Amino acid sequence: MPALMRALRRRGRESLMNRRALIFFTACVMLVAACGAPQPASPALSTDAAVQPAADRARTLILAMPSLPTNLDPGVATSGAENMLHRALYEGLVNFKGSSTTEVEPVLAESFEANADQSVWTFKLRRGVKFTDGADFNAEAAKMGYLRMVDIGLLGNTINRFTGGDPVNNLIVKDEYTLEWRCGFSCPNLPQALGTAYGTLFVSPKAMKAHEQVADGKSDYAQAWFANNAAGTGPYMVESIKPNEEIVFVRNPNYWRGWNDGKQRFERIIIRNVPEPSTRRQLLEKGDADIALISTVEDYKALRETGRFQGSDKPLFRINYITFTKRGVLVDPRVRQAISYAFDYDGYANNVEGGLMKRGTSPWPSGMSSAVGTRGFQYTFDLDKAKALLQEAGVPPGTELTYLYATGYGYYERMGQVLQAGLEQIGLKLKLEERDEATFNDIFYGSRPVEELPDLMGYAWWPDYDDFYNYVNPVFHTRNDQNDGLGNGALYSNAELDALIEQSKTETDPAKLKAIYERAHQILMFEDPAGLYAAEPQEEILIANSVKGHPWNPIHVKTFDFYGLYRE
Repeated sequence: MPALMRALRRRGRESLMNRRALIFFTACVMLVAACGAPQPASPALSTDAAVQPAADRARTLILAMPSLPTNLDPGVATSGAENMLHRALYEGLVNFKGSSTTEVEPVLAESFEANADQSVWTFKLRRGVKFTDGADFNAEAAKMGYLRMVDIGLLGNTINRFTGGDPVNNLIVKDEYTLEWRCGFSCPNLPQALGTAYGTLFVSPKAMKAHEQVADGKSDYAQAWFANNAAGTGPYMVESIKPNEEIVFVRNPNYWRGWNDGKQRFERIIIRNVPEPSTRRQLLEKGDADIALISTVEDYKALRETGRFQGSDKPLFRINYITFTKRGVLVDPRVRQAISYAFDYDGYANNVEGGLMKRGTSPWPSGMSSAVGTRGFQYTFDLDKAKALLQEAGVPPGTELTYLYATGYGYYERMGQVLQAGLEQIGLKLKLEERDEATFNDIFYGSRPVEELPDLMGYAWWPDYDDFYNYVNPVFHTRNDQNDGLGNGALYSNAELDALIEQSKTETDPAKLKAIYERAHQILMFEDPAGLYAAEPQEEILIANSVKGHPWNPIHVKTFDFYGLYRE
């Protein structure tokens, strides 16, 4: 691939003034199912409800996105695209303040405080808040919402970490509007954990009770109903959905914050499915969309240069990386080290991705407080070192490895192409295998034994909040029934790292935590590499200048505080 190699050698020739994410990973698929009949005060998804044109375009927010999500249940759906919907329909006790990744502010909580050792937190809840089905929000509703998420299990680990595994007895309803949270250990970061929009948003207990299915004495918590219906306290409600076309939200008329604060907040939100990148650009340019995901370096730069659109200059809390499956020649860490030396990190970030990514320096994002980054071991692009390591390991020239990636995400393919070019120069072959997203997910998140997995896979991850345990546990801890290990698609396992992760779960001593971070960095980067940490992308969303109020928080990837957005 001579063109690619020329690009890798063109370091520094392109302007690096604006570094943006090229495309960001979302685990979402196209909406294909029709939905049930409308429910009072909380309309179900409709396949035939016509979307009426807005009486006033200025009060309609239009988003052009590459796909539509499939599940409205905030206790089940885990993709960034689905989370975008949840933040319009549901709320939690607190939320991150503006662009901060550490400071939170009250939402459904009116205030919160901890005891002296921060092992018990007391949340005073906001009075007068109702779900869209008329149910009251109170301490019982909050506790039931948390119990639902913990029991379902997909997102509950964010919460369950802070309950000693016993949320029933450690979440205490002190009175109608007071919830006491007992961690069982000092938990100064509990408010930050609750500030994430994953696994912390409340559904109506009335709707849950009315629509639950019970089998063998166990409730399904109305998962089937909440997949296609919404009953939350959020600012918007679902008006209609046309599968594979658009989702329409309208204002919740009884929203507790009200709509008369003088800002021109949006009456209607339309999220359109626009798979073709060029069409999304055209809609944004013509003013037929206010927000769009821009998929190419060229389009992003061209639109920013017009001065009509806003974007972010911050790296997301996310790493794009290539996983290593420890089988065959990859069992030897020297082979994984050699592969890591054969990747041109700067050439990839600065040239192949047009300067819109930052080269990776750590298994977890450099913006996180736990990041070791350049203080720890770093790879350079060193083909001689890579060749020497392969020779030491006794790897025969011409050995072929496979690299699997999902279709639709160009940066995964380009990571593979850059690595393929480097490996070719050290005597290895890399076979690139593209699969549709459903097939890729079946392999990555499935239950295949390590012997049946590809050698390498393209992947990305971001945390729910700024926390080492929250980031590392799902993707690098040995898979078991007690952790979030579905993100560990290559079945990586290292006993020492597992122990460090478990220690970090409750450790609060800064010196001990620093030692954990540095040791984990050394293991994952060099001693027993779990992956090749290629780059940190930046948000690729562009927003029309007339839309104000988006804080560009690097934790809230491709989601929006829709109530905070307004037209100016």
